[in-house]
Amino acid sequence: MKLESILAIGGGEGQKAALECASRLARHAKASLVLADAIEDLPANLKGNDSFMELWNRVAREDGEQMESSLESLSTEGVNAEAKLLIGTPFIEIIREVLRGGHDLVVKGSEKTGRLRGAFLGSNDMHLLRKCPCPVLITKPSKGCHFERILAAVDPDPYHPERNALNVKILDAAAAVARAWGGVIHIIHAWELLSESLYRVRSLLSSQDLETYLKETHSLHDRWLKDIVNRADLSGVRHETHLVKGSPWDIIPAMQKEKKAGLIVMGTVGRAGLPGLLIGNTAERILGKITSSVLAIKPDGFVSPVQP
Repeated sequence: MKLESILAIGGGEGQKAALECASRLARHAKASLVLADAIEDLPANLKGNDSFMELWNRVAREDGEQMESSLESLSTEGVNAEAKLLIGTPFIEIIREVLRGGHDLVVKGSEKTGRLRGAFLGSNDMHLLRKCPCPVLITKPSKGCHFERILAAVDPDPYHPERNALNVKILDAAAAVARAWGGVIHIIHAWELLSESLYRVRSLLSSQDLETYLKETHSLHDRWLKDIVNRADLSGVRHETHLVKGSPWDIIPAMQKEKKAGLIVMGTVGRAGLPGLLIGNTAERILGKITSSVLAIKPDGFVSPVQP
């Protein structure tokens, strides 16, 4: 993952964790850092109201002062950064800043901290995960910025070159973060035998034939996983591979908790002909179960529906 320019989004409860992550990555990669906050513009029908204008200006001023304070703290850490105040629909203005500034990564604190499934991801978070052209790291405030253990979820398949290219990008991104934290990557691939339940219920195969089929399928996925790992740049990074039979939306969250991973790196799935990027059913279900921060990687060739 190229890391020459990082965009850190301030504001909200997750600002501290997001800024800590962005600062550490910027120092390690010697990348430039832009600290931005995005606030909703005042509706046109209220701009003539002095009371509302005064309140809005106060919010903008306080946000600016908070960013200036953060810049001073970053300067003492040896990180040179600049601040920008973005006005408009937050996720749209953040994506426009990415397009204008050519940023390689967005780091943002999650909007929510609830304990319900998926509650730590707000509307702007989901829009960014779907539509931002560069990788997006959403930090969970309650977990802080502890990425010593990273889970990288891959789904190798040599018959889908685009998917395999995305798998390599996932591992490269996980390695970039692991190097900054001196951490270990747990590479997980959850596999299933297509129509296994049907074979069992209808007895379409003998038990022996079914076991043979399972072993062959396991061996196939094992080769595919090793091929993806060999293609990625994991030099100098401790890593372990885990090939586990089961549904990814069950196996991946369970592995994240078992390994106490502070970050999960996963890919998103594009669908041709539809505006934007849809995360996909599997990833959507996984996001609803994990308790860690998440780094979402886009496939090659993705174009954001948001214009500069």
